[in-house]
Amino acid sequence: MHNNTIQKIYPEAFTNLTHLRKLSINGNNLITISKDIFTNLPVQDLTLSGNKISSIETMAMKNLPNLTKLKLHGNSLTDLFVHTILSYPETLEILWLQNNSFTAVTNYMLYRLSNLRVLNVGFNSISFIEANSFNNTPILETLVLTHNVIKELDGSIYKALGMDYLKKLYLDNNRLMFLPSSFFFRLNNLERITLVGNPWFCGCLDVIHRFLFENHILEKCAGDYRNGTRAICVSDTVEDMTCKYVYNNDLSEYYELNKRKNPLYKLPIQCIL
Repeated sequence: MHNNTIQKIYPEAFTNLTHLRKLSINGNNLITISKDIFTNLPVQDLTLSGNKISSIETMAMKNLPNLTKLKLHGNSLTDLFVHTILSYPETLEILWLQNNSFTAVTNYMLYRLSNLRVLNVGFNSISFIEANSFNNTPILETLVLTHNVIKELDGSIYKALGMDYLKKLYLDNNRLMFLPSSFFFRLNNLERITLVGNPWFCGCLDVIHRFLFENHILEKCAGDYRNGTRAICVSDTVEDMTCKYVYNNDLSEYYELNKRKNPLYKLPIQCIL
């Protein structure tokens, strides 16, 4: 039901569709998802992207026991607690929340998503990730945080024993200047990462690159910055290659100004591989 002008779906609109496996209502004008619309369906893949959804009522997706993919990207959501809208959040494997208006990732937001493998919260306004947020997603394989405004990250966001399943991590185009050593020590099987577009201290980026090299972790999309058009990192002085763990707002803003003056004419999705 793509690209119509649907503004409202009435309760029980999808009743008795006993063989429905995939339902896509993207590119419409939905604002609210009310309860009793998506109830008792065998659907496995539900797409509501590209609407104007700002609220989803409690148990709006009640009794969807087979749902593994939920795509809500390109809406106006500011928060979402998945276990309050789904009866069976444990079945969910893929959750797309990019291009919304989230400002934080919290523990409660991901509660009971024990089988989640892919989480995309890129292209939001996220500045804060609560400690232990990913305790509830122990087998997460892909985490997309690209194009947010995150300034600080450390290992406290992961569960205490680490994220043994995480293979792909996308951190590009945030406001990061450094990562503490505790951040990587809990990522035992990381295979690829994106880092570009952050105002890294040069000394800190050098430490990160050495860690990636020693652990055979592939950095994606770095070549777009190494052509000389955009700054890779920032430093107080050319000679100083010491990693500083104190945020410098002036250097960060100067870096962002440089980014705006030198846009990359490339689809951002090409880095999400």
